[in-house]
Amino acid sequence: MPDNANPLPGMLQGVRVLEVTAPLGALVGRFLADLGADVVKVEPPQGDRGRHAAPFAGAGGERLSLPFVRANVNKRSVVLDLAQRRDQERFRSLAGRADVVVSTDGLDAWAARGIDLNGLATAYPRLVWLSISTFGLSGPHSGYLGNNIIAEAMGGLTYIQGDDARPPCVSPCEQGVYLASLHAAFGALMALWERRASGRGQLVEASVQEVLANLYFLIVNYGLWSDIPYRIGARNFMPPNGYYRCQDGHVFVATLMAGLWEKLVDAVGDARLADDALRDPDTRNEHPERVDPIVEEFASRFDRWPLTHHLQSHGVPAAPWSSVADVAANEHLRAREFFIEYEQPPFGRLRSSGPMFLAPSAPLQVRRPAPRAGEHQAEVLAEIEAPAQPPDRPAPIPTSFAGEGPHPIPTSFAEEVPPPIPSPLVGEGQGGGAGASRYGTGLPATGRHLPLAGIRVLDLSRAWAGPYGTRYLADFGADVIKVETGKYPDGRQPDDPGYGEVNRNKRSVTLNFQTPEGQDLLRRLVAVSDVVVENFRPRVMAKYDLDYAHLQAVRPDLIMVSLPGYGRQGPHGSFVSFGGPLMAYTGMAYLWGHPDSPPNARVKVAQPDYIVAATQTLAVMAALHHRAATGQGQHLEIAQVEATIAAMEGAYLDYFANGAVPEPMGNRDPNAVPQGCYPCIGHEAWCVISCATDAQWRALATMIGGAALADDASLATAAQRWPRHDELDELIGKWARDWTPYQLMRDLQAAGVPAGVMQTAEDLWRDVHLRARDYPVMMAHHDLGTLEHPGMSVRLHATPGRIQRPVGPLGHANEEVFRGLLGLSASELDRLMKAGVIA
Repeated sequence: MPDNANPLPGMLQGVRVLEVTAPLGALVGRFLADLGADVVKVEPPQGDRGRHAAPFAGAGGERLSLPFVRANVNKRSVVLDLAQRRDQERFRSLAGRADVVVSTDGLDAWAARGIDLNGLATAYPRLVWLSISTFGLSGPHSGYLGNNIIAEAMGGLTYIQGDDARPPCVSPCEQGVYLASLHAAFGALMALWERRASGRGQLVEASVQEVLANLYFLIVNYGLWSDIPYRIGARNFMPPNGYYRCQDGHVFVATLMAGLWEKLVDAVGDARLADDALRDPDTRNEHPERVDPIVEEFASRFDRWPLTHHLQSHGVPAAPWSSVADVAANEHLRAREFFIEYEQPPFGRLRSSGPMFLAPSAPLQVRRPAPRAGEHQAEVLAEIEAPAQPPDRPAPIPTSFAGEGPHPIPTSFAEEVPPPIPSPLVGEGQGGGAGASRYGTGLPATGRHLPLAGIRVLDLSRAWAGPYGTRYLADFGADVIKVETGKYPDGRQPDDPGYGEVNRNKRSVTLNFQTPEGQDLLRRLVAVSDVVVENFRPRVMAKYDLDYAHLQAVRPDLIMVSLPGYGRQGPHGSFVSFGGPLMAYTGMAYLWGHPDSPPNARVKVAQPDYIVAATQTLAVMAALHHRAATGQGQHLEIAQVEATIAAMEGAYLDYFANGAVPEPMGNRDPNAVPQGCYPCIGHEAWCVISCATDAQWRALATMIGGAALADDASLATAAQRWPRHDELDELIGKWARDWTPYQLMRDLQAAGVPAGVMQTAEDLWRDVHLRARDYPVMMAHHDLGTLEHPGMSVRLHATPGRIQRPVGPLGHANEEVFRGLLGLSASELDRLMKAGVIA
């Protein structure tokens, strides 16, 4: 994303987006704008309230909000007073020329403006309306006030993270909202893709809570085992997997995957670790005292980087615990020219983290700075009078998919537009059952295909990041063929439902492409696929002539996605990646926690996997639109370390602009004072409270201390309350202990104060709001029976995703793919199986 006077067009060039959002939804427009869409930001007469969010960069007498810049570069701004009839008409006209409207307001708020969404859908049937909110548009909590800390608490993310001696701790840089914004953005692109065939838009709905409830298998594991994960603090849950002290800091070492223990034993060179009994992970879990002291003693001999390089040279995932300043000076990121600069009036040049992925044919770039309020008023309003552009034409079916036996698609789909379905933007309920109407409008969705019907994805990825990303595509109709091999099993365990959750809706085939015949079969699969996803170390695909240069010769318009941990080039390009070390390397673990929590009590989960997975899905959807417009495929590179740093862009903007190294703040936020996680009646019972406005503080203060506290002039503003946060936390904490978490949430919300229960896995499983929205879905497992899983992470009301096929045994689709798709004879299939090629 270099500073460029003549930037290349983005993948979404020609897509028009109208954004009417609170700060919670602004990142959605930023993502679409970075990808090349023309995003017009509609601000109220007083300007977007995000312009007043700290931290700031100084510019003479002006203050520049860095969170606002982060969320709003590449947009144009127009000011409309939507309480006035004239500007309501202007909004309707702008919506009629847009492809997508992004909104954070509920249905009542739009009705109060005199804008009926059903009427808008009738007038502009091609319009995609994207709603992103904390809890969604329907259900018991749809009217609740919320923000990132509320969503992370209610979504189950915060309870399982970090220091068990302290209250649960929210993520840095609003990771919940960031992740939900990625899902919302790819949901909008899926709806636009479906519109190419049907000619019709629809309502797309993203709930931050629902996106987060998809993480870490909380719902299915509770339903199966009554399992409630807890913050493990300084303990290593699968030693050695955690932070180890060096002479100048800490290094995260991870040996969770099969084969890594042996590599660690070789790297440490201590005979005590070579005990055959320790080869069994269950033995190591039961006797950490036989492992951790030895690794701790070994680590203490080194500085952080020498230890990291030593372990990585033996194939052990490891990375130093890094601050934002450490990352900003990182030699690998410098060599990759990851950090960027751009002009941002009135401040001048800003320096920031770079793009979340690399797309050589249509790169993500800063094409314009964050706008001044109403900066583009004249040009945007002039466009209302310009002739509307003709609609895009339906996209043809990829030739690879037409005529396939097991999943035929009518050839008329490419030429015929199904008759309109009476599906207004606003539905008649969530429907029921596991079929197409599960998340729909309550009206039948027959006649419209799942959004990605006709797209085939060849999934070579393993673990979480790649497979989750391809699952999101599969949930919405893509034919995902998962290539596995019994030689290197990818996490399949007979009693673990997690593999099925990550890999539902996919067809499993077994193929050993280390053999020449296996490589030939893989190329034949590539020839009939639209997208290939792989997350091997950079040298692997090239070793077998299966890199992009070779596969493009097989399919010239191929979209290939590579997910290297640290990128395909650079000093650390050969590093082995894993979630915990990536958290350490990027500074996310440093910032995620209470200021006084020791490093080894910080988070040990794999949040980068979920960031990369959603980034991957967004990248694929943008590349499909780009290919439909230009005929070009391309090779996308998502370096997991860079995607994770991009998710913390705000911290890096602050560091480069102000020079201060960001430190962890626990649950505090200078833009919401007070904010915290407070103990209630019960064991490990917590409620989060966040006062983002002075009015919300007054409402909370009235409940706690009556008019005397509410009218205290010394606490009237957030600036006055911020230095007294300790005092306020003590006051609120003492008061909250007389309530249960759900009592407190309900009464605070009724008073207009944002609050949410710190939900455990059990709470999430029982959540009345999620169940009222039909969020959990049932899925059959071939070895565990029928279990309850999280539903779709984003809802497309007219063409909802669904479970079309549960995960089956290893290689269950061998015959239908190799015979039905590639045309192998029965005897040839038998020969290749006996030869270990299909195995």
